[in-house]
Parts: sequence; structure tokens; C-alpha cells
Amino acid sequence: MILVNMLERAADTQRKVWKSQPVFLGRPALAHSLVRVLVVGVAAVLLIAVAQDEAESKTAAMDVNVKMAGPARLPNSFSFPDLPHYRDDSDVLDQYPAYLEFVLRVSERTQPKLAKGLEGKFNALRQRDPRGAANFLRGLREEILHKLQLTGTPVHRANASHPVLKKLVKDYMGEWYHEADEYLFRAVARREKNN
Repeated sequence: MILVNMLERAADTQRKVWKSQPVFLGRPALAHSLVRVLVVGVAAVLLIAVAQDEAESKTAAMDVNVKMAGPARLPNSFSFPDLPHYRDDSDVLDQYPAYLEFVLRVSERTQPKLAKGLEGKFNALRQRDPRGAANFLRGLREEILHKLQLTGTPVHRANASHPVLKKLVKDYMGEWYHEADEYLFRAVARREKNN
């Protein structure tokens, strides 16, 4: 309401200024009606944005018990990473965690235990076997890109709210968790065998 009052006052001030100036487009009434339409349109857009933000904050408040360390709600603008293909393990370990982070952020609201578990498994794997961690990240990236190609979804349009990616992450999260666990098991077994 305060916003609408401010906009109306600004429109009144502008009307007074226009009355003291020469005729706008030959018709002063046209200028005043254009200002009214503009003010009402801007006010409507702002009120809709405020209402949507309030609704989203209520939804986020209801999900407080399942959120991990991170943002309270997932922004739609969190886009899918589009990185080039790297061969070197150090480049993969530097760049490809963006794919894992994307998967974790998409699944943190629907499958928080699996997301937290996958994050922990990957961190342990990265410490024990960097090559295995790089292979896991390569596989994760290739699998997601392959599924996007099969569905015809361009990578530049894929984001956290895209239904194909949401379903993909939900369906494959358990498999990725077990895959990371398997890589970690192999790393531990190799280390025990060498000792």
C-alpha cells in the first residue's frame, strides 16, 4: 500500500510538471492517461512480485527442518554447469565438482539424507583417492549430459527447476550414492592391500 501511495504521489508531481510545460504530443490528456496506465502497471507488477515472494518465504519456512547448510530455498536461476571436457585429473577435480554441487542442491529438499551422504562420501573419496574422485565426477557429468541429450533438452536451458533434471536427480541419486561408496570402498581396499 505504501508503494502504491508513493507511485500515486510521483504521478501527481509529474502531472503538475507537465501542466506547466508545453503540450505533450499535442494532447495533455493523453500524457496524463499514459502516466496513469504506467503507474497502475508498475504497481500491479510490484504487488504481484511481493505476493509471490511472501508465498515462497512461507514455503521455505515450512521446509526449515529438511534444509542443509546452504540457501533456504533453491533459486530457479541456479543453472546447470556447462563446462568443457577435461582429461587431466587435476582439471576435473578443480572444475567438475560444479556438477556434484548442482546435483546436491537439486536434491537437498527432496532427498536430504542422500544428498548429505553423497557429499560426505565424495569428500572422503577425494581425500583417499583423487583419481577415483575424478573418475566419479567424469561419470556423473557424462551421465547427466547423456540424459539431457536423450530428452532433447539444451544444456544452456537446463536449470534447477527444469522438470527433466529434477526427475533425473531424484531417480539416480541413490545410484550415484552407491557409486561413490563403491569408489571409496575400492580406495580403502587398495590401501589396505598395499599396507
